[in-house]
Amino acid sequence: MEKELNYVDISPERPRERVHFSRREWIALAGAAGMAAGFVYGWLFSDSGHLPGIGWALSAWGLLGLCLLVAGTKHLRRSLIPLISAALLAACYGIFADDALRLMNFPVLIGLAATAAYSLAGGEDLLSAQGLLGSARRLFAGTLPHLLAPLRALAGLRASGGRRNLAALLLGLALCVPVAGAAALLLCDADAAFAGLIEGLFNGIRLEDLPIGLCKLGFTLLLTLALFAFLYGLTRWAEPKPRARHLAPSALTLGVVLAALCALYASFLWVQFRSLRALPASYARSARAGFFQLVLVALLSLLVALPSLSLRPDSTPLRILAALVTLLTAGILGLAAWRMALYIRAFGWTLLRMVTLWGMLAIAAALLAALAKCARPKLRVCRGLAIFAIATWLAFNYANPDARIAELNVAAHRSGALEALDVDDLAQLSPDVLPTLRELAAEEPEYAPALREAELTLRSSAPTGYDWALCWRALDAQ
Repeated sequence: MEKELNYVDISPERPRERVHFSRREWIALAGAAGMAAGFVYGWLFSDSGHLPGIGWALSAWGLLGLCLLVAGTKHLRRSLIPLISAALLAACYGIFADDALRLMNFPVLIGLAATAAYSLAGGEDLLSAQGLLGSARRLFAGTLPHLLAPLRALAGLRASGGRRNLAALLLGLALCVPVAGAAALLLCDADAAFAGLIEGLFNGIRLEDLPIGLCKLGFTLLLTLALFAFLYGLTRWAEPKPRARHLAPSALTLGVVLAALCALYASFLWVQFRSLRALPASYARSARAGFFQLVLVALLSLLVALPSLSLRPDSTPLRILAALVTLLTAGILGLAAWRMALYIRAFGWTLLRMVTLWGMLAIAAALLAALAKCARPKLRVCRGLAIFAIATWLAFNYANPDARIAELNVAAHRSGALEALDVDDLAQLSPDVLPTLRELAAEEPEYAPALREAELTLRSSAPTGYDWALCWRALDAQ
């Protein structure tokens, strides 16, 4: 029997591809470092009690500018919608100061900025369903492989003509320490005030602050690498090869699911309409119960009906069932809106209730689009829905929700529809409520003490830097 031979591959490994940055990429790296330092040193490790404000707006604008620098303006025209939308939404951080709304805007702003960047880099139809999913995938798959690109570029300088410049830079840094140190000693001996300044700088360095300083530096480095990796990957993304399409479910399978939903929704609406005749006096208090479940049911219906129409557009019975599910869902959504109207009439407006009504408006638009797709299955509705959602969300932000909440609640209180008006709760929103509350205190002096307390509370927490916004000027206005 012949002895088996185990062969070992001793061929040299393929060398890692060297990275060489262009001037634009070095500028992008410097810009990413500046934005990261501003976020870390200006807000993350500060004693701020608010989410980022004007600093975040400037950083978002800077990121969009760097995307234009890296990707160029070849595809600028078709990128205007997400680009302008991202710029306008970023501006809200510098105008309004409601932390809850800032938190809601954060993922929307990231999505719009990423869509704008990929559109500038040549992505097509990114507001479609497939485009939105592709952007979400690319945000991670196109960024993570380039996290260490700056370090590889610096290492590549040693093996290229840039090694001389790097050596010269290091030599200059080494020589500047003794030279500048000697000059500083002479200047300190010549002027006592300058000596006090230098001494104060060294006295301000404390060993106990070293861990925090290292954490700040580490977070800045990581955020710089992440931001630059996103920019660096814009023009280096290769679309993955399309996979073989899986067999779609049959029209019968989808029809059974839609028929079950039709029967379930019809029975639910029948029970609800029967109970409308004998509503308890305290129904407004329980109107909120089950509201969010009804909204989720409407979303579930859309997630079933729209894909069914896309997978089996030629099945007439399936289109009829999808239309019936959509109409019944519209009835459930109308019931949810009626419940929320009762609840708002009894307890007033809040930001969450306003956002919920916007969500219901977006779902209603999606239901109309689903009905249109039932009539014309080949109709593409996602892009129109995305533009509608972006436009209405921007309009909602620029309508100044906090000011509108204060105006509506005060008006309801004056009319007697709202019994209790909590000035402290309104003041916790943002300074945008102060003009309305000052008018109320001038007409009804019993609210003056609560107004003064609210102003003192806002003044004590007023930001001055990265988290500042224009609306804080209302504290100084009388």
